[in-house]
Amino acid sequence: HSKKCNKQKGKHPMTTVSLFGMVLFLIVISLNIFWLWMLIDCAVKEPSVTGKLAWILIILFTNVIGALIYYVIRRPARIREHGR
Repeated sequence: HSKKCNKQKGKHPMTTVSLFGMVLFLIVISLNIFWLWMLIDCAVKEPSVTGKLAWILIILFTNVIGALIYYVIRRPARIREHGR
């Protein structure tokens, strides 16, 4: 009888938590891939050594926020100026 009382209309109580966990996991993985992409993009395509080092340090120490700043501010300017 106690097993019957714990179930709510046939749904397992962990279903919502598991779905939330999976979505959160996918978001974290996506953000890490984006961070790594921006780090590699900066290291490979930034033309000046000083600018490259500065942006790499910004991206490394500020993680996803730094990668997002690089993507929004520096990357379009670099592509306009240098074509890559």
